[in-house]
Amino acid sequence: MRIGIYINQGATTGGGFYEAVNAAKSFNSKKLDVCYFSSNYESINFLKKQNINVKFIPVNNLDRICLFLRRILLIGAANAMPGNIIPVRIVKKFIPKFNRFEKYFKKSNIDLIYFTSPDANCIHIENLNYVITVWDLAHNTIPFFPELRANNCFESREIFYRNVLSKSYAIVVGHFVTKDLLINNYNQCPSKIFNIPFRPSLKLIEFEKKNKKDNFNKLEKIGRLPNKYLFHPGQYAAHKNHRILIESIHFLKNNGKKDFGLVLAGKDSGNLDYLRKLVHFLGLEKEVIFLPFLSDEEIYMIFKNSFALAMPSFIGPANLPPMEAMYIKIPLLIPDFDVNKKFYKNSCIYYENGSAESLAKKIIELDNFQIDRNQITDLATKRYQEIMLNSQSKEFLDYLQRFSNILNSYNDSLLLQDI
Repeated sequence: MRIGIYINQGATTGGGFYEAVNAAKSFNSKKLDVCYFSSNYESINFLKKQNINVKFIPVNNLDRICLFLRRILLIGAANAMPGNIIPVRIVKKFIPKFNRFEKYFKKSNIDLIYFTSPDANCIHIENLNYVITVWDLAHNTIPFFPELRANNCFESREIFYRNVLSKSYAIVVGHFVTKDLLINNYNQCPSKIFNIPFRPSLKLIEFEKKNKKDNFNKLEKIGRLPNKYLFHPGQYAAHKNHRILIESIHFLKNNGKKDFGLVLAGKDSGNLDYLRKLVHFLGLEKEVIFLPFLSDEEIYMIFKNSFALAMPSFIGPANLPPMEAMYIKIPLLIPDFDVNKKFYKNSCIYYENGSAESLAKKIIELDNFQIDRNQITDLATKRYQEIMLNSQSKEFLDYLQRFSNILNSYNDSLLLQDI
């Protein structure tokens, strides 16, 4: 059996890119023949540096138009006589046997496609079976944020998942929250859902092994960082909740802790202007540093030298930055959501959700040694190991291997003709 692993994330997607790369890189089974594909040059170049050969699948504007028109035709034919495939068979007599995306997998004799991210191209798979990755279903849980309402984002995501989930052979998730939503909201079979937690980026693991903490020479273009600072790497989007971090720095400054700062890094997803205005209003221009999307090494050095990682996001748990903080022994400050407590247990410092004062007081306790820094990072290391031990990656591989029993029941070789 041959599996096609499709990774199509750009580096500027941040955690999504690294998790997709990790999924592709860590996929290892001697019983499976694996071939890698991508339509994104950033993914291809990164994987090639990891000695992984990747086949390019072009998806340009013409391809997208053709895929769109083909899908409209087939859906229209299917809706013409629900429950009867004759209209679809008639339409297929006048269009290519395979679409402009799926044909690349067929030419490489792929039996099963593994999408390492919730990639929109998955919806164009007509004949092959596939595995889909679901990072979160935030449009279900927090649909009130602008980035999940603008441009019919909610409707677009809902249509996508309603179309691809039930047809998938397996679904990969990062934590129990997404699995529960898939079962309860989308009626998905629990036995085909596999929990494989986010893993630290390959570059972060590499830098940590080299212990590059004190190498600040490559941060010259960023400028001087505060002596003590909270760090939050993530796109500037409303659901990331940067506001609470800025207000906590304001509280610290007004209560004698003027040596604390906040370093933010990521791409603008619509909320950066608001955050800059808030910083100006509170007079925190010197304390709060806004950085763009940075290189892996720059992120690591800022991360490793931070006082703590603050992760107030409304999406979670098990986001990539907290997992990385646990790995490199940086204290984690996180809101006291029930799902966070269930996932992280005693491995982090909880503050009252929505309270900048509560967050600031936890920072003061950590700074005054009322919270033992070494103890909390040791607990984080232990919890990280527990999470990884409970990963269902082995069960996932076994489940993929069982797909060969399905393949043995029919001969697929004739489909390679007429492409």
